This record gives sequence, C-alpha cells and structure tokens, in this order.
Amino acid sequence: MLHLLGALRPSGMERMLVSAAPHWDTRLRHTLIGQGDIHPFRDTLESAGYRVLSIPSLRTRAGGHGLRQVIAAERPDVVHIHSEGASLRSALSARHTALVMRTVHNVFPVRGRASWSRRAQAALGDSHVGKFVAPSPDVAENERRIGRDPEVIYNWIADEFFTTEVSQGIGDYAVIVGNASPIKNQALALRALVELGIPVAHVGDLGRASGEEIALLRALESRGLLLHSGPGDPIEWLPEAGAYLMPSRHEGMGVALAEALALGIPALVGDTPGLRWARALPGVSSLALEVAEWIEAIPRAFALGRDPQREHPDFSARRGAREYGALYLT
Repeated sequence: MLHLLGALRPSGMERMLVSAAPHWDTRLRHTLIGQGDIHPFRDTLESAGYRVLSIPSLRTRAGGHGLRQVIAAERPDVVHIHSEGASLRSALSARHTALVMRTVHNVFPVRGRASWSRRAQAALGDSHVGKFVAPSPDVAENERRIGRDPEVIYNWIADEFFTTEVSQGIGDYAVIVGNASPIKNQALALRALVELGIPVAHVGDLGRASGEEIALLRALESRGLLLHSGPGDPIEWLPEAGAYLMPSRHEGMGVALAEALALGIPALVGDTPGLRWARALPGVSSLALEVAEWIEAIPRAFALGRDPQREHPDFSARRGAREYGALYLT
C-alpha cells in the first residue's frame, strides 16, 4: 500500500507513522511517497522500516505524472492520500486502485472563497475515494458539511509517553509544542507568560515565527524564563511541566495535546475547531482566544497539578495501527 504525503517533516502524520511501525499487521507492506525535494524526516522514516519514494509536487504536471508512474510500477492494493493539496489530482491518479482512502487531517474551510476549491475538488474527486477518515469528531463534523461521511480514528502518540514515569505534583514551567505559524497562534500564550513571569519551554521550528513571537521569546529569555526554544522532543519537557498551552486557531486533533493528556499534564487549549473534542476531559481548560482569559487560567492550571491517572481516550499507536489496518484489509 502507498501513503501519499507532502514534504516529509517531523510533524503529525510522519511522527505517527514512526510510532505505528512496530504495530502494523504483518500482512501490510507500506511505501511512503513524499512530494518535492526537501524531506528532513526521510531518514527517520526509513529507519523505522518504511520504504520511501519521492515525486515532484502534485501541484505540478510532473507530480501527477510521477504519481501515476509509481502506482503503475507498484500496483498497490491501497492508496492512502494524506496530503490536502491537489487532492483532485491525487484521487484521479489513483482511481484504478482497488481502494483509495483519504484522511483529512485538519479543519479546512467549508465556507467563503477559500472553500470553493475544496467543494469543486470534492465534487469531481470524491467518487474515486472509497473511504474517508477524520482524526477527531471536529474534523468529521466539518467534512460532513461538504457531503462526506468520514470514520473517526483518533491520532495516536509514541509508546514512550505511556512508559515515562510522571510524578503527581505541580510544575513550575509551561510547555508549548508546535512549529510557529499564524494558525498555531503562539503569540497569545507567550504574551500571557510574559505578563505572569512563568518560564516556558517552546518546542518547535521558529522559521515562520512572527516578529511579535520572536520579540516575546527574547523578552522571556532576557528574564531567564526561556528554558528551550527550537526543535526538540516534547518528551524531554512535558513530564515535569506545570501546564501545556495550545492556543491554535484550528487543529485537526493535536498530537502534542494527546501527549500532554497521556502524561496527566493540565492543558489549556483554544475553544476552536479541532480542539473542542477535548474540552470535557479532566484537566483540560477550553478558552477563548483572549489574552486576559489565558492570564487568569494559567495559574489555575498549575494549581491543578499533574495527575497521570486522569482519564483520556486511547491514544496508543497499537490502537491506531489496528483501526487503520482493519480498513486497509477490508
């Protein structure tokens, strides 16, 4: 089977594929296809046991031709489309495969001008897709607005988050995980932390950080409050954290949020699409994207303390591999 991804980076689905590698049904043979020339996570995926190929971007004719060539050579039973861009070209290229699956990994627009392309591609390409999957109820609800009926399979996290020892107690620093971008909206949490004088470990690429985000990080650093900034492994910082902060404008499901919940870390999240599925869970506070509200809520989250026994959905990679495997083998 073929998994069609975008550029292979250390983000959501790529990390999930690595953690699922030991748990796949042995009848399944997985080949990954990355688009473009920049694949910083390729070696990690290959080390996990995956065969990895690359084609030009599917936004180009060369990409469509490359995908058709790979499908003709590999003759897969399943083509699993993960990338949102050029989804129509992907579906048409794979239409003669026994099963074309598509996971919609985020809450994409279904209203306004930005939704026109999605609706047009859905109208033309969805007839070639046999199964749709969403990583959270929020994404599934959003996709139903354009006529899709996806099955919900929650994202999963690495096994180490279930084996790492976490003590009950109150931490003295916050953690933010994710590559900086307007969607992640990390400036909101950073402004609250500067105001409160709380240390933070920021784990993520700052390549797309705004000027405000850089200035806020420098302000924290000048006061000795910036414990880490840049790429890294969340497992190094989450187990002793006092709170996890995720003020995103929208998400698909939030792998880092699941990591925090598995460790029993109090979590503050935006009351936004892709995060609302978690707001009823113990230890989770769902907040409007207003700095004043976060300034009030962060100390309450710290006072709540870590509790690894808090209930949460099954985020295990074994469960995710089993549920996807059942669809692949149907």
